[in-house]
Amino acid sequence: MNGDVQNVETLFQRDTHKGIILSTPLQLTLKKGTQNTITVGGLFNGFDYKGADLDRIVVYPPEK
Repeated sequence: MNGDVQNVETLFQRDTHKGIILSTPLQLTLKKGTQNTITVGGLFNGFDYKGADLDRIVVYPPEK
């Protein structure tokens, strides 16, 4: 996130193989007052790279 390749977050997403979309939460700390960048990658399975299909990213305000 934000170009920090030293601190990569991992998101494990379940796969139903039936076209069912599942939500998977991931807690990240966004920088206040700046434009944050999220880069999504995939895993190499020995043949090519596979990554999740993203429908949307939802950002919730911080809890008090």
